Amino acid sequence: MAIPRRNLLQAIGTAGLLGLAHPREQQAQEQAASATRSLPVPKIKDISVIECQPAGVRLTVVKISTDQDGLYGYGCATFTQRAELVNLGVEKYLKPLLIGDARSS
Repeated sequence: MAIPRRNLLQAIGTAGLLGLAHPREQQAQEQAASATRSLPVPKIKDISVIECQPAGVRLTVVKISTDQDGLYGYGCATFTQRAELVNLGVEKYLKPLLIGDARSS
């Protein structure tokens, strides 16, 4: 039986990283994993495009809201030469694709 390449690479990467992690960092990661183990996986509820222009530079910021109160994130989607296309791409293609999607962290 062949092992999928992705699984093999993940196993190798995980094993290598565990050896390099500082014990305190590893303990913190284990505590975080055990604290969030019973929490439901958040679902994307909304994606908002925020256009701004500080100091004359066109920026596009994307806000992702989830179904869990207070859990949201911001990201930069800026391509200053084609800001309209970025906004259209997020609104027309990414938003419908991701709404309701559950992502694990």
